[in-house]
Amino acid sequence: MRVARYALAALAALSLAVAAAPVAHAKPPRAADAGRLEPAHTIAVIAGVLKWDEPGLPAFSDHHRKDVELDALLGTLGVPKERRTLLLDADATSDAIKAALVRAIAQAGPEDTLVFYFDGHGILHKGGRIIFASSDARAGKKSGLHLDELPALFTKGRAFKGRRVVLLADCCHSGGLGAVAAALSKAGIDAVALTSAEASKVSTGNWTFTQTLIDCLGGKATCDVDGDGSITLGEVHAEAGDALMYREQQRVGYAPHGVGDGLVLATTRHDDPALEPGQGRRGEWVALERGGKTEVGRILGGKGADLVVSLYHYADEERVTVPASAVRPLSGKTWPVGAKIDVLYERQPYLAVVKKVDGWLHLVTYPGWDASWDEWVGPDRIVGAHADRPAGAEPAGPALAAGQVRVEWQGAWYVADVTGKKGELTCVHYVGWGPEWDECVPAARLRTK
Repeated sequence: MRVARYALAALAALSLAVAAAPVAHAKPPRAADAGRLEPAHTIAVIAGVLKWDEPGLPAFSDHHRKDVELDALLGTLGVPKERRTLLLDADATSDAIKAALVRAIAQAGPEDTLVFYFDGHGILHKGGRIIFASSDARAGKKSGLHLDELPALFTKGRAFKGRRVVLLADCCHSGGLGAVAAALSKAGIDAVALTSAEASKVSTGNWTFTQTLIDCLGGKATCDVDGDGSITLGEVHAEAGDALMYREQQRVGYAPHGVGDGLVLATTRHDDPALEPGQGRRGEWVALERGGKTEVGRILGGKGADLVVSLYHYADEERVTVPASAVRPLSGKTWPVGAKIDVLYERQPYLAVVKKVDGWLHLVTYPGWDASWDEWVGPDRIVGAHADRPAGAEPAGPALAAGQVRVEWQGAWYVADVTGKKGELTCVHYVGWGPEWDECVPAARLRTK
């Protein structure tokens, strides 16, 4: 999950998205020696932090939290309780997480797979260092779970003797686990990282990624792309990629190192009463118009002449039965490679050039900025074709109204309304964001221009 401060809430912008209906990702080829994830030979460490004793790290709702659900699912699938560690909020300190990993590493035998999962805030510091915000993290002080310290836990004294390592995370900059997987591979350990975002990018504030993991590990039929009765790592990657692209307009991170796409993770279930055989549109991503809003949905099947459509709201699925005429393909505009477009960053448009196109996502580069700023953007951030302007004539950011300030958050500045004081701190509400983002900040993070 966690944490995008881009304008992801603008679902109405779907009407501006892709020229042609998005095409689902093809299932990657299966590796012959990929093996199967056996519950009895799985060790899991799950760490989730939704609240911190730190004003600079805003809390998230614990409504139907999915880290707990993921742990429970692993238990249901047969992973023994003594092989599962669940650390939540205050218990998930940096030291506690590392200690749990050390125990799991020592416990692993030759046939074992070690699964590590984290959700919460992810922070990218200058120089590219990525830190997961454990419960003892402090904003701006480079404290927390340093990803570059993780490989040594597995390699010191050849500590890990298991078969493979699976790294999962649902947070901003979670793709930093890809570097961990690469480091383990260099040490002779097969590893794969599958994450909600790429290393340099922020992530959605919803549970979309973790929900996809739960769906696929639980055997949901829509995850089984080829319908062969097994759900593989490659299929989970494709499913997560589609879910994040269509629901959240962002790309997942994926870094396989010695772990094949054909690793079987689950057996497909076909016991969902909503899934009628013969529904040709099953699995299709569509736009559903309700109450004047456009929502992204997934067709699960049908009931007679109607369609059963799955919608997600933060942590909850809603299934609605609607006539086929109530949905439409996701549609809008794509831009060709080389096109100059205006892309919103901190609500200000910047000139960008399209480098690649994937479905309705565009990889763009910003002229005058180095390649570290290149990013994939969705239609919610694309204003349109760039109208050439004189040098230095880029539009200014939005003007501040009375009682408003700009607040620094992870290196960017956001417009906020001042709501009060708390000692030396100024309490703010971010314009265009829900109350869960409200916080009280020190003067160093404020400016009035």
